[in-house]
Amino acid sequence: MTSAAPSSLTCLVTGATGYVGGRLVPELLAAGHRVRVMSRSPGTAARPPLGGRRRGGAGRRR
Repeated sequence: MTSAAPSSLTCLVTGATGYVGGRLVPELLAAGHRVRVMSRSPGTAARPPLGGRRRGGAGRRR
């Protein structure tokens, strides 16, 4: 039994502002997937490729 892959996935990327995550996120978005990211520094999530599109948060406030 085979099933077709969903056309759009919601992906969680940890370390989204790092080397691999910074290249993975734009590819996932271009492929039409929803992307949720985690980053230790909210300020760096405002830089491309994430472009400041963020909502919510799970971390310490300084």
